[in-house]
Amino acid sequence: MGKRFYVNLILWRINVFLTILLGLEWLAYYLPPKESTALSFFSFVVPILLALHFLLLLFWTAKKTKRAFLPLLSLIISFSIFGSFYGFSPWDKGGGHHDFSIMSFNVRGLNVYGQIPTENLQDSIFNFILKEDPDIVAIQEAHHTLEEITQLDLKYPYKYVDFNFILPRERVINALYCKYPVLSVDAIKFPESSNGALFADILMQEDTVRFYNVHLQSFKVVPKVDYFQNEESGKLLKRINKVLQQQEEQSLIIQEHVINSPYPVILSGDFNNTQFSKVYRVMRSNLQDSFLEAGAGFGKTFKIFGLPMRIDYIFADEHFEITTHTNYNIELSDHEPIMAKIRLIPNE
Repeated sequence: MGKRFYVNLILWRINVFLTILLGLEWLAYYLPPKESTALSFFSFVVPILLALHFLLLLFWTAKKTKRAFLPLLSLIISFSIFGSFYGFSPWDKGGGHHDFSIMSFNVRGLNVYGQIPTENLQDSIFNFILKEDPDIVAIQEAHHTLEEITQLDLKYPYKYVDFNFILPRERVINALYCKYPVLSVDAIKFPESSNGALFADILMQEDTVRFYNVHLQSFKVVPKVDYFQNEESGKLLKRINKVLQQQEEQSLIIQEHVINSPYPVILSGDFNNTQFSKVYRVMRSNLQDSFLEAGAGFGKTFKIFGLPMRIDYIFADEHFEITTHTNYNIELSDHEPIMAKIRLIPNE
C-alpha cells in the first residue's frame, strides 16, 4: 500500500469526523431550547465545517470516487435545514407605494470608548445613516447621548431611546428612529440581563405595523486568540454555556411576544448568534429572512478570528414582500449595518 492510499484513508476519516460534528449541529438545531445547550456552541463552527465539506467534495470528485457522496449529502442536508449559505442577489423587484426601508446597526456605544482609533466616528455613523436614508433605523448598543438632539433628529421626527435602561449605566441601550408616526413604544426587559429589546407600533400609510428592535445576550468575548489563552478554559466554556442558555430564554420571550402581536410584524436586531443556531430558528419561526430572500454574498455582519459571521438580521412576516437586502462593508463599529427594503402587501 502506497503513500497515496494512506493519505486518502486519513482524509476519509477526517471527512467522517467532520460529518459527525455537523450532525451534532443538525441535532442541536432541532432540539427544544434549554435541551443540550452545550451543543449550540457548534453553530459558530458550522461555516468552517461547511467550507471543509465543500473542499472535500471537490477533492473526492476530482478523484472520481464514490466517497464524494458523503460531503455532497452533508451539504444537501445542511442546505435543507439551514437555508442558503450564500446569497445570489435576485433582481430588484421594483418600487411601490407601500415600500419602505429598514436599517439595523449595532453601533457599539457610538465609539465613546475609542475602540476604533478614528476621530469623530460618531459623526461618521450619523452621516452614513443620513446618506443611506432608511425610513426606520434600529440601533443596538446605543449611547445615552442620543437623548440629546443630534443630526438624526432633523430627519426623523419620531425617536425612542430606551430610557428605562439608562440607569444603571451598564445597561445596553436600544434606540429607534422613524419617519412614520409611532403610535406606541415600550421596552422588553430580559431577566438577569443587561440586554433587552423594544417594540413599536408604527402607522404606515393606513396600516399599523409592529416593529421589534432586539439585542440578545452578548458573549462579551474579545475575538482574539490571546484572550482565549489568558482565560481559564473551564471558566470560559461555563460562561459561554450560560450565555447560550440566556439567549435561548430570551428568544422564547420574543417569540411569544411576536405570536401575540395584533399587527403585521417586522423583527430586526443583533442576535449574537448565527443562522445555524437554535436561537435563530426560534426567533425566525415563520418569518422571512431578508438576506435569504434578497441578499448577496455571505451576508457577513461580524468577524470572529477573521471568519465572516452573520449575526444581525431583519425578518418580516407574510404580510410583507422583501425586495432588497444590503450588507455594508464599512468599519464604523465591530458590526456591519444591514438594510432591507420591504413592501407591505395591500389588503385585498
